[in-house]
Amino acid sequence: MKRIKILFGLLLVAIAISMAPENALSGEKGKASGRITAIQQDGTVMIDAKVYKVDGLARITSWEGKQISLREVELPARVSFEYEATEEGRVIKLLREIPQ
Repeated sequence: MKRIKILFGLLLVAIAISMAPENALSGEKGKASGRITAIQQDGTVMIDAKVYKVDGLARITSWEGKQISLREVELPARVSFEYEATEEGRVIKLLREIPQ
């Protein structure tokens, strides 16, 4: 009887794991910094060999503190940024150039 309860419990855990969403990190927020080396036409950027999507409403500021567009960032540039994990990947919400 005890063995059946353990097997039943393991079965329930396995079912719960299989029903979990693929991206369990969805909604996670974070801050990071690095060197941006590429900006793509589709709104993605490469920072330290990782690809991030930039939100269309993201606030982007130059090292002088002026608001700029993503196209105005001079590559390569040191940046700090805030992102949110979504189903589509990590999406940058705030990007700041760091003086070099």
